[in-house]
Amino acid sequence: MRKIVDKLKFSAGDLVVKEGSFGDSIYLILSGTVEISKNVKGKKAVIAILEKGAIIGELSFIDKKPRPASGRAISDVEIGVIDKEFIDSEINKMSYEFSLLLNALAERLRTTIEEYAALKAEHERLKEKIGIASRAEKP
Repeated sequence: MRKIVDKLKFSAGDLVVKEGSFGDSIYLILSGTVEISKNVKGKKAVIAILEKGAIIGELSFIDKKPRPASGRAISDVEIGVIDKEFIDSEINKMSYEFSLLLNALAERLRTTIEEYAALKAEHERLKEKIGIASRAEKP
């Protein structure tokens, strides 16, 4: 059962969560669309587009590390803040072994996000390079 303790509204273009910031909240998208992106060498790499029903902020909540990516509202967005005490109590019920598993998955997901964002940035760079080269070849 989801426990929403607060609702937040964001307009299109608003920053919902910021890469590198710390956060102890988990958010549920109630309406609208959020773009998840990561800064790679000064360029934005879009890694996901999330809609109603998606969760934001779970990784930082689980491993207590900075947020691996930013979330920006693409449209007007309403977000539910999930009850921190409820999530904490559920996490505290886990066995030590399951806690290790959850943290290992969180670390692997962070690594995957980093690698995926780097590949997306390189892909965009190569597309741009190819586009420039093909335009230069046209008479």
